[in-house]
Amino acid sequence: MVVPVPQRTPKSAAFGGTSLWGEPPVSPQSLLGSYMPGNLNIADHKARAGSPSRWAGAGSSTSERKLSVELPWPKQIYTVGSFVSGLVHLGTKDRDAIQDVQVSLVCVVHSMYDVYYGGSTNDYRVETSKLLHQDQVLWARTDGDASEPPAELHFRFAIPEFGNDMKGKNPNTPLPPSFHAGKYMGWGKSQAFGIPIGFVRYHIKASVVRKGIFKHKERAYSPFMFLPPSPPPPLLPTLPEVLSVRDLDHLGHLWHCDSASTTVRNGIFGSRGEAVLTLWMPDVPRFPRTLRIPFILCLVFRTHTVKGVYGAPPSHVLPPPAQLDKAALHLRRSIRSCAKGGVQEHKQVIEKDNFLHEITPQTDAWALKQTEGKSYWEQGHIWRGLFTIKEVPNFANRQLTCKYALVCEVPIKGVGNGAKLVSWDVEVSSGVAEGTSVAPTSEGVMLDLPPDYFEDIKDGYDEDDEDGYDMKKKT
Repeated sequence: MVVPVPQRTPKSAAFGGTSLWGEPPVSPQSLLGSYMPGNLNIADHKARAGSPSRWAGAGSSTSERKLSVELPWPKQIYTVGSFVSGLVHLGTKDRDAIQDVQVSLVCVVHSMYDVYYGGSTNDYRVETSKLLHQDQVLWARTDGDASEPPAELHFRFAIPEFGNDMKGKNPNTPLPPSFHAGKYMGWGKSQAFGIPIGFVRYHIKASVVRKGIFKHKERAYSPFMFLPPSPPPPLLPTLPEVLSVRDLDHLGHLWHCDSASTTVRNGIFGSRGEAVLTLWMPDVPRFPRTLRIPFILCLVFRTHTVKGVYGAPPSHVLPPPAQLDKAALHLRRSIRSCAKGGVQEHKQVIEKDNFLHEITPQTDAWALKQTEGKSYWEQGHIWRGLFTIKEVPNFANRQLTCKYALVCEVPIKGVGNGAKLVSWDVEVSSGVAEGTSVAPTSEGVMLDLPPDYFEDIKDGYDEDDEDGYDMKKKT
């Protein structure tokens, strides 16, 4: 039987010719929709963003605005070596009282350890630290100066390769990707309290100090998304045009497999058989988020052995059938959260993406096998296709660790039957080249972050206090 093979998306052969590894180069006319270089100045941002009202926000004039931070595209993805630039809007309220205007590039890591005592009693430990904090003074009043600062001030930051974990005394900590795991995902007991297990948030903070007895300080925040850069995409094998169970042992060195076997029974007192579930994946160190990855999944049934030689398998030796329409291949995320000496691990299968969805398996006929004068029969079911990983890349630091594995499961009729395989750890990379930035309209590259990541930070968090995340405001 010949099964149609999905076509792979061609990848660029040029290193550095595109913002995304694995995508063909884009033309200058399509830059707005798929790629924006990180070294554009603010005038270029304004020109590409469209009308001035779009840049100022919601059609309101600057005079009507309070203190705010404006990024050309808030949902744009940045990486190491790219530039984050934008405007700080001061408005007109009490501008003559402003002493100085400062803007900061900040990366905050938050982790939570949930202590459950049973019943309705539980407690939690929270730790918040900064991996990155760079300041720029945009405007400062000198002695005797009676002028007012302009209504708009431009800033520009270059994102460094490393951060500084001062609590962990590690001055060269690689910057992790933007990340958020909380109540929107239903993680464990913490869901009932609305507490995030952990997050990594990048944002621009503007601070304005006004003269007075208490020197009132006003702040505004604008979160943005960050991904660490990744090397060029690996060479991936192509799916074979024709494939059978006996061909799987000869796929070649570009493939790596993992398998698990289980015993299946046809009824309580029925005959026993064996089900072997095997997953083949490209033998590469990491999988970029933006690349279509080939895979082959095979479920093989073997009956128990019988004496003599038969043409067709007798019905009493056949195992119960598999529920092929309910087969699933999911990505499982594991999070390790450390906070003030407490350590907690969480695992969750990402069920919204079933990589076997709409893939019809190839089913072979029962084949007779013989060994030592006994006979048994074997039947294979094969799925093959392509999938793309959309989650944030793997990362690990003192507070948070995020890693992945593939979970395969094929239900089999009968009590206690079923085939399940948890594969080796899957290393996910960003698929973004260093020094570039990715526009939010790029297909398939957006991070799956909840609204909590982009909410108004000052309602529950002030990073000037290392442990200042107000958990009560998040419940």
